[in-house]
Amino acid sequence: MNPVADVTRAWNGLAAIAAGRAEAHDHFSPTLGGLAIAVAWLLLSLLLGAAAQSVAVGMPRLDQVLFGLAIQAVTVAALFWATSLSLHFLKLHVPSFTVFVPIVYVLALMQVLAIPLLLLGPNAQVLAVVAAAAMIGRVGKVLAAMSTGTSIAFAFLSLMVLVLVPVALYMLFLQISSPA
Repeated sequence: MNPVADVTRAWNGLAAIAAGRAEAHDHFSPTLGGLAIAVAWLLLSLLLGAAAQSVAVGMPRLDQVLFGLAIQAVTVAALFWATSLSLHFLKLHVPSFTVFVPIVYVLALMQVLAIPLLLLGPNAQVLAVVAAAAMIGRVGKVLAAMSTGTSIAFAFLSLMVLVLVPVALYMLFLQISSPA
C-alpha cells in the first residue's frame, strides 16, 4: 500500500464520482487498510488546516489541537455509524467501506478547501461543509446506487452529522470544564 498512490487514485475516484461514472469504485480501496490511509490523509488535512488558522489567529495550545482532533474523530465515527445504518435500513447491500472510504477523502478535501475560505471570514468555511455534504450525496448516488431523493436525504443527514456533532461536543465539553 502506497499512501501517495492511494490519494492520487482517490482524487481520480472523486472526479469520477462527480462525473457520475460507475467505475469510480475502482479508484478506492474499500478495506480497513484503505480506510486507515484515508484517515491518515484526513488527519494531515486537519493539521494543515490548523496550521493555516494559526497564521490567521495565532498558534493554539497543544491541548486545543488535540481536543479539536478528538472532536473530529468522534464526528467521523458518527458519520460512519450514520452511513452504515443508512445502507442497512435502505437495504442497499453495499459494504459500508465501499461508501465510507470515499467519504473520508471528501472530508479531507473539505478541510483543504476550507483553508482559502479563511480569507473570506470564519463563516465562509460553511461553504466547504455544504459542498462536502453535496459530494457525499453524490457518493451515495454513484457508489451505492441510491435514487436522487435518497441521495439528497443522505447528503442532508451527513450535513447534520458534520455540523451538529462537533457543535454538541464543544458545548458539552465547555459545560464540563466550566467551574460554574
